[in-house]
Amino acid sequence: MIQDVLSLSDASGNHHEILMNSAIDLFCQNTSRRDEVAVNGELAAVEAYGMFVRRAMQTGNPEKEIVALLKDAGVQDSRAQAASSAFSKRLPELRKACILQSSQLSGKYLVDFDWRLNLSLESNCFSGLRIPHLQVILFLSDGAGQLEEVVMELDETEFELLLSSIGKVKPI
Repeated sequence: MIQDVLSLSDASGNHHEILMNSAIDLFCQNTSRRDEVAVNGELAAVEAYGMFVRRAMQTGNPEKEIVALLKDAGVQDSRAQAASSAFSKRLPELRKACILQSSQLSGKYLVDFDWRLNLSLESNCFSGLRIPHLQVILFLSDGAGQLEEVVMELDETEFELLLSSIGKVKPI
């Protein structure tokens, strides 16, 4: 099925580049292009390219993966390179779209943080500075560019618990 859609014998590399750009527009949720593609009768080809875009973005090296996927589907080398060129030019836009889409699934995420150590007074003299409190300011984003500031104040035991929890987190 996909081979039939993509094996446009009379299509130039430029046509495959246009199909790739249309698929990227749909992936990035630029819906005005979907209507234009549907009118041109190429929706099946654009959706096939969209499937390749989604698969390639799931890998660690999407630029190489897109070429391999297109070649496996029977797209000629020069046409696959033209589509790959369009893909590479719009890779930052695709990555941003992936972040936005994943943030819609996962909610808010940590963008940055700041911290400050406050000492509480037990009396009105400096010798009474005995109770440290850590103030942590978290800057959270909802994926749409809206930042929210959350202030937390931790005493010594809460701070130790936070450090031990952070130590157990495995990087991804």
